[in-house]
This record gives sequence, structure tokens and C-alpha cells, in this order.
Amino acid sequence: MMKASERLAQHYHVDDLPEASTQFTQLYMIIDRHWQGLPLSDWSVQHLLQKRLYALHSYIACQTSYSEFSRASQHEKADRIKEADLVRQQQEKDKKAREAKRQAREAKKAAIKNKPLTKAKRLRAMYLLDEYIEREDYQRVIKILFCVDSGKRISRKHYLWLCTEGKEYFTAHLKSAYHLAEANFYEAEFNRTNDVWMAINASSHYRKCGESQHAAEFLGSISVKNRKSKKMRSAFHTTLGGVKRDLGCAHDAIELGALAHGLQEDDFRPCTLLGAVHMEEGNLSLGHEWYAKAEERGASVKSIDSDIRQIYRNAGNVQKEKLREFLLKHDPQRFAWIKDSKA
Repeated sequence: MMKASERLAQHYHVDDLPEASTQFTQLYMIIDRHWQGLPLSDWSVQHLLQKRLYALHSYIACQTSYSEFSRASQHEKADRIKEADLVRQQQEKDKKAREAKRQAREAKKAAIKNKPLTKAKRLRAMYLLDEYIEREDYQRVIKILFCVDSGKRISRKHYLWLCTEGKEYFTAHLKSAYHLAEANFYEAEFNRTNDVWMAINASSHYRKCGESQHAAEFLGSISVKNRKSKKMRSAFHTTLGGVKRDLGCAHDAIELGALAHGLQEDDFRPCTLLGAVHMEEGNLSLGHEWYAKAEERGASVKSIDSDIRQIYRNAGNVQKEKLREFLLKHDPQRFAWIKDSKA
């Protein structure tokens, strides 16, 4: 059965936009208020122009009749769907390219593993540490490699060393092994204690080692509906939303982010999730609004800019150009780095 929010989005011919049927989003609140006959601020009406919803803007501003609006909006909707398809095709190409690179790395690791080397040399090659290791660091590095190769957790002391003095040895492969061991530990702790925070921690580590599909299956088996803590439920929905984002399920990620925000409106984490997903989907103004809310709630400018840099790197050429234009127009000093296409 169609939800009331979905029927509302359909009535205004914006049912192709996930945020139109998702509570706490700007577009949903605009059409909901208009449907109820409530006044709209000039800023809200201006938002429709930023979203390129020109037909809806004219209708809400009482410049056209509903029938005229319906005809015009159908053309706009068809163009949006076509553009979204092109974006999805580019995202799929990028995703396949990343997967091909990952498989190539794994094949290289497997080939190294089968070479007739000493275990220490084999592990150094597997974790891309076959370059020179300082004499005073050698025993510590080898001990860490033997530890992760056996699936054990790195000690807190060794982890802190890798993040500081030994950061040159903390390769991407070694980080992935570290996060996998942590994820397995926290999943086992959840199974032992039924503490949802352990599941949330496990999910965070699974995402960092490229195991988002496992995280989705693991979290999908957990129900937090009857848990009393709003903070915990919000964190759970946020981390599951992040997992859905990793897997390309933008609509699910937006719904989960909005749900998490409704539970903890003062928490910046759901806001950063919604900011990231909307930007990736091309809803740049809305994404920027959510990132601004995240800053107001305590998210650092550095972490948000790091997010945006990553979104830019992963974007297709068409998305890159739109994002570059939007960010430089919004704040040319803050986003000056984007002028360099290699940023």
C-alpha cells in the first residue's frame, strides 16, 4: 500500500526524488505545507529554484494552474529521470572499476602468498611492506604482521604506534586487516552480550575494510524497535544508513538518516550522512544544507571537507563539474582545492 508521503510526492510530480517522500527533508516539508494550505517562506520557495523544480515553483507561487503545472512538470520529471539514469550508469562504471582494482590487489596478494618465501618475507609482501624497514622497528612490525595474519587483534599499544611513529608501515592492506579483526571481535561481543553498541562498532569496522555487504546482513538481523535508548537507536540507524550508502542504496540511506535525525536532532552524525548521500545523488543544495546542520551540531569543518573531497574523487565527470561549480560558487576560498582536478 502506498504511503501518504508517497501519494503527496506523486500529486506534486516529484515522486522520482527520494527526499520528496522522506520526512524532515526540505522538499517534503514544502509540499506538505502547501498541501495543508500553510504559508511558505521566501527561502522555501527559492529552494525549489535551486532544485530546478521550475514548474512546481510557478505553481506554488500561484503563477500557473494545476493542469498547466502537471504538463510542465512531466517534462521536467522525464529529464530528471534521464539525467539520474546517466549518473547511475557512471556510478556503476566507477564501482566496477574500483572492484576490478580490488580484485587485482587480492590476486596480487594471493600470488605473493603462494611464493616459496619465508613467512616474514611473505607477510611483508602481502601487506605491501617489502620496502626497507628501519632496524629498530623490524621486530615490532613483524610481530604485528604475524598477529594480523592469524586473525588476532592488534594491541592498543601497537595500534597507537602505527597511527603515530610507525604510520609509514600502516599500509592500506594492514589497515584493512586491522579493521576486519576488530569487526569480528565486536560482532562476537554482540552475539555474547546482545549489546547493540557492539554491533554498531562492528559495522563501523566492517565498512572500513570493504565488508559493507556483511555489515548489511549482520545489522539486518537485529531489531532495535523495542529498545528504549533513542541515542542508541539513532546511532544504529545512522550506521546502517552508512552501510546502505556504501552499497549504492541511496533511498534506504536517506530514510534511515531521516529516522536517525528524528530520534536525535542534536546529533551531527545523521546530518553528515544525509549531507553525503544527497550530494552523491546530485542534490547539492540539500546536501549542503545537511552539512551546515552537521556543523551547527558539532561536526568539524575538516571532517566535512574530507567527506566532500572523497565524494568529488568518486564522482563521474558530469557530477564532478556540477559539484565544482556549486562549491566554488558557494565558498571559493574554502573549496579552492577543487580547482585542481586531481584534488
